[in-house]
Amino acid sequence: MDLSHTPFLTPPPGVVPNFVDPVSQARNVIVINVIWITLMLCFVVMRTYTKGRLLRNLGWDDCKSFAVPHPGQTRAADISQILLCWQQ
Repeated sequence: MDLSHTPFLTPPPGVVPNFVDPVSQARNVIVINVIWITLMLCFVVMRTYTKGRLLRNLGWDDCKSFAVPHPGQTRAADISQILLCWQQ
């Protein structure tokens, strides 16, 4: 008996389990994450340009924005997954 093709519980009436080609939200999650990360990168670049070129006051926190993955990336991933699950 192959457990990867056996449902854990019986599906609701009228629902047929599809283990061969299940519906996936992976493409939507990738698109939304690319949009969020692009927006985040634009803001980081604008902040770095403003503080470095215009104000001539570039600090360690600005350099850290490029060296360490931004917490906004994980928040964007969480928000996109919540929005996609809410649409279903």
